[in-house]
Amino acid sequence: MIAIAFALEFESACFRARHDPRLRVGVWLLGAMGAGAATSLRRRLEASRPAVLISAGFAGGLQSGLTAGDLVLGENHSDPEIVATLSLDKRWHVGGVSTAPAILE
Repeated sequence: MIAIAFALEFESACFRARHDPRLRVGVWLLGAMGAGAATSLRRRLEASRPAVLISAGFAGGLQSGLTAGDLVLGENHSDPEIVATLSLDKRWHVGGVSTAPAILE
């Protein structure tokens, strides 16, 4: 199974609207960032061991050149073997990502 984790329900709405239930893809809603989301993720991983876990949702990019709708792959939190197999087009930005307990800007 592939698990796609979102913090909030509205972040997952477009994906869920197009999701084909015949696929082995689980949509996990973890709650807002921080300790609560970490606890929720830990519980999910104890109950199910997906082959791949994708963290998805809205984010605020602080890097110049990013615009709304850009796709960001956080290589610092990704399996290098999987990243090496991907064929990414110009919509993707690959680099380091981080999270913070509060909005930064």
